[in-house]
Amino acid sequence: MRGLGRASNLVLEGCNWKVGNGKSIVAGRDKWVNGGTPVFSSNVTLRQAKDWKVHHFLLPSGEGWNLAEINSSFEFLDARRILSMELPSSNAEDFLYWKYHISGKLSVKSAYAMLVLGDSSDYGLNSESVFYKSLWSMKILPKWKIFFWKLLHNGIATKANLGRRGVQLSTVCDECNAGDEDLQHLFRFRKFAQDVWRSGSLAIHSNFNEAMSFQEWFLFYIRRFQSQDGKNSPRCLYFMSTLWILWLVRNNRVFRGQSTSSSAMHNCIKSGLDQISILHQHPSPYLRFFHPPEVDPIFPPGFSRIILSGIEDGNPTTIIVSDGSWFKSSKIAGMGWYLDRQQVPSDRILGGAQPGLTSSALHSEVLACLLSLRRASQAGFNRVTIFIDSLRLVDLLRSMEIVDINLIWTLAEIQRIGKTFLWCCINKVDRQRVHQAHKLAKAASTLCLSFCNLP
Repeated sequence: MRGLGRASNLVLEGCNWKVGNGKSIVAGRDKWVNGGTPVFSSNVTLRQAKDWKVHHFLLPSGEGWNLAEINSSFEFLDARRILSMELPSSNAEDFLYWKYHISGKLSVKSAYAMLVLGDSSDYGLNSESVFYKSLWSMKILPKWKIFFWKLLHNGIATKANLGRRGVQLSTVCDECNAGDEDLQHLFRFRKFAQDVWRSGSLAIHSNFNEAMSFQEWFLFYIRRFQSQDGKNSPRCLYFMSTLWILWLVRNNRVFRGQSTSSSAMHNCIKSGLDQISILHQHPSPYLRFFHPPEVDPIFPPGFSRIILSGIEDGNPTTIIVSDGSWFKSSKIAGMGWYLDRQQVPSDRILGGAQPGLTSSALHSEVLACLLSLRRASQAGFNRVTIFIDSLRLVDLLRSMEIVDINLIWTLAEIQRIGKTFLWCCINKVDRQRVHQAHKLAKAASTLCLSFCNLP
């Protein structure tokens, strides 16, 4: 029973607060901003802040964040993160959600992974998840991608792993007899590996920081090289090529009895890099599974839309085109929309634009859709169709199973307003169709363009 109690306490560590009315969340104690507790600015005293609840930073009218209060109370970056978070349009209770799943719902798989891997901000699940997104998009050989995925899951057939799986064999490294052949020994600590790393162009001393797990050590160098050189860092590719060749050399020794010197290793590493260079120059059509083309898929009629209210009866509708723009580093967003007037030629744009802060690019597109629906309602339109270029938004509105905890209030408000029209449909269209709306959104995010001239 004590073990179950400890496990439940650990699971609670994987929960964050979703802000509703802000009355249940202590601003300086609870985790409510991107999985952490925000830092107060230096001018705020502990006596002032110790009892502040999050509702202290909401406007009394319930219409959003209190910009002045947040900017004066929190450090700059945390203030930006807070202002980019969505809020409910009506009084809703705060609640805890599971931060390791996009839906906010606890699953046994994600809970087990959290308990096994821990919750370190440097080497925990979030960092690993970010790496996988980067890994699948990197221009490297598909077999490398699978290999590194297996490495991070300790899924390659080292002797130590085979022994754990019940295979009857000696787990001692047959090259040096100095330790069990696990990931750490094979790729870092045995003398051959140390010589290869030290004599290579990266000059890495792989036996330093012995307390680091292999996963931590691997992600440390990947993050370091990519942060300094970019996603396809040459140093990152060299690091990956070295690991790949160390594994090939080990297999050639075990299964073919071949030995390789450390100097010959560097020729093999260079050969691996040459393959990557050829891949960059002549991408193979067989890599489409790993690098899907960024084109809009062709769906049958009605597949990529959601009808929020009404019945399709052929009556004319007002078409509004909307789109969002977002900058990841600053979280500055722009939302743009305009009334489609193809039937009535005019040089004047009827629509609007609004700058703001959002937590993601998808958030900016969802907010643009919501703002266009609000303006259409205020303008007295009864039948509206919203054109967007986000299939993800359509999926979120159409399915009860696909949920994004970061957008639940905004999506719920879209559903609510949509039901007030005689007809309301949100349609996914190609990117070119929303080009004008994107220009408005981009101007809002870069030039702080703000207007609304719908009738």
